[in-house]
Amino acid sequence: MLTLKQNKKLEIEDHLRFISKKGNQFRTLYWHEDKINRVIHLFVDFVGPPSNLKVLDLGCGTGTFTIALAKEGYSVVGVDLVNRLLRIANGLLEKENSRVSMISCDAENLPFKNGSFDVTFCSYTLHHFPVFHEALQEVNRVLSANGYLFALEANNLNPVTWYRHRSPKAREEIEVTSNEHPFGPRYLSKMLIMNGFTVLQLRSINFDFFEGLGALEPYFEKIPVLNLFGGSLIALARKSEPASLQTP
Repeated sequence: MLTLKQNKKLEIEDHLRFISKKGNQFRTLYWHEDKINRVIHLFVDFVGPPSNLKVLDLGCGTGTFTIALAKEGYSVVGVDLVNRLLRIANGLLEKENSRVSMISCDAENLPFKNGSFDVTFCSYTLHHFPVFHEALQEVNRVLSANGYLFALEANNLNPVTWYRHRSPKAREEIEVTSNEHPFGPRYLSKMLIMNGFTVLQLRSINFDFFEGLGALEPYFEKIPVLNLFGGSLIALARKSEPASLQTP
């Protein structure tokens, strides 16, 4: 029987092993600035300008998007299970002169009151859970009425993503933890709906796994069939009802 719980001990151990190889140079996301800015622009287009919005960066890791959101002017709280990742993130935040609250906690048991945030930004976090009902229940709980979820995830329909998460050698090279199991857009949409969200938009991005394809990405995204196969999924959703525990 598939457990609903993440193996948190293993998640921490895997990250500490990765960090031991690179120290403070380790990053949970090795993206260039253009790709980061593109996601942030999509986020801003979706939720609107900062204007007092409180954003939870769930599973913030070493703070790639936490820093970008803070630069954009949002009031951000970053959370992650692995305290060592937050120490690296805090060091990067200091260099950027960004003030962000960083809290080490469990995504399946968040230390916040109901309705504490207007938006949850969730980057490559959900696929770290074998079944992510409890994490989504917590996101739903801490969001205000009609609050938003912006979820960025690896797309299992993309052949390169599929291979990288199934080849032991590739998993180690790109520092994939033992808990990571990507999924496709249909499963993501289903889970969001089951846990009290209305899916407003579901799309894929990142077709630049091979040199030269990045320039063609805007054209790929306009072709419905190809748009299913980008390397990353983005789900834009709104809280539509209070959380009530669902089972697979």
